[in-house]
Amino acid sequence: MKIHKTILVAPLNWGLGHATRSIPIIYALLADGFEVIIASDGMALTLLQKEFPQLEGIELPSYKIEYAKKGKRFKWKMLLRSPKVLKAIRQEREQLKELVKNKKIDGVISDNRLGLYHTEIPTVFITHQLQVLSGSTTRLTSAMHRSYIKKFDECWVPDFADDANL
Repeated sequence: MKIHKTILVAPLNWGLGHATRSIPIIYALLADGFEVIIASDGMALTLLQKEFPQLEGIELPSYKIEYAKKGKRFKWKMLLRSPKVLKAIRQEREQLKELVKNKKIDGVISDNRLGLYHTEIPTVFITHQLQVLSGSTTRLTSAMHRSYIKKFDECWVPDFADDANL
């Protein structure tokens, strides 16, 4: 008898890189017999729903990350947006608690969505960036980033093309 497991796959909507990186993971989960629920917002959710129309899609709060018109202003734009990003992280965290209870989620694979960790089920954080290079604030931003990553059970870094990779 096969054990039924439901995995929530949730990429950040910041361009389409996070969503496209999730596509082979979703195919692998489906091939292994897992039920998959996709969750994101904006274009990332739209892309995944087009690729997997048979899967349930759930809208998560948007981080509303935008690039600054001038690269050197990006850090300051992010700083100004940080209260809204933190609010979205709190909201997605609360939404995950409800999803785990109501949808019987057995695990989460989060591609850079910082609030999708849970104490009762396994959670994975996917990132290509363990150090947040931000010039004179690199130490601070990297420490903040690591503090979120540590809340997850595992961190996957899909940057190496070998057998142990995604």
